[in-house]
Amino acid sequence: PNWNVEGADGPYRVSPNHMVVVPTSRSVTLTYGRSSLDWLSYALTALGIGLCVLLRRRGDERYGDDKPLFASPADY
Repeated sequence: PNWNVEGADGPYRVSPNHMVVVPTSRSVTLTYGRSSLDWLSYALTALGIGLCVLLRRRGDERYGDDKPLFASPADY
């Protein structure tokens, strides 16, 4: 659905991996355009990478106590 053609009719899908265009002029240009879903996917990917960098720059988590949070007194 993102393919556009100039100077021809089509593109027509003839099988899962083949397209056909019917030329109507000497010069035919077939281009692929990005949809809004493509741009949204790129933005979410950039956001995820940015969050990974931000979390890494914050450093490692440090815990003040080596004891488990829910331990019985007999475990000490």
